[in-house]
Amino acid sequence: RCFDGCINMTEFVIEGASDGTSQLKEIDSHAFMDCKKLASITLPNTVTYLGDDDPNADGGGVFEGCESFTSFTFPSSYASSNVSSFTFKNCTNLATINWNGYNPKRLNNSTFWGCDKITWSQIPQSVEELGATCFYHCDALTTVDLSRIKKMDTGVFWATPLTSVEWPAAVTEIPANTFLACGKLTTIKGITEGEQLTIQMRDGQLEVEVKNVNEKNI
Repeated sequence: RCFDGCINMTEFVIEGASDGTSQLKEIDSHAFMDCKKLASITLPNTVTYLGDDDPNADGGGVFEGCESFTSFTFPSSYASSNVSSFTFKNCTNLATINWNGYNPKRLNNSTFWGCDKITWSQIPQSVEELGATCFYHCDALTTVDLSRIKKMDTGVFWATPLTSVEWPAAVTEIPANTFLACGKLTTIKGITEGEQLTIQMRDGQLEVEVKNVNEKNI
């Protein structure tokens, strides 16, 4: 939490980040949390650690609450299988991510929580797992293609304006609260013939059993 809450910091320069002389390797969890006016940061291509990447960890959130971020580039040296939990939580203006050769397999819990401008086009095709509340209240997330997803935790798309979903063949049950408060969702596509799926929502649960169809309206 070395710069946690530095709400008036507008610029942060890492010496050697641009010319390749930096030796910085680790940035710990919540390092820049709530640096609300920090518009951008250039990380050197030596960084290999960006907060605790364990799927069950409470840590992470290196840039949580950096409301002025509009884009972010991962260092080419970063190769964790998981994007740490809360990494971009409440980065409300973040719209573009340059993965820079980084191919994560999992987005941990609440990775993009409250990122109002993130769309599915910014998610790399390498991602196979989505952690809980990963895209909670992402107001620009109107469509997704989950055909490559193999595992989902609860509440992934809670309170998003999704209208249709391409459902992954590998996932046969929609976890609790996946589409809670998705008032515009009408269609789930990609359900193969003979499969059964259950949509579970907290408070007045809605269950959908799918049989012998290729597309199901809900």
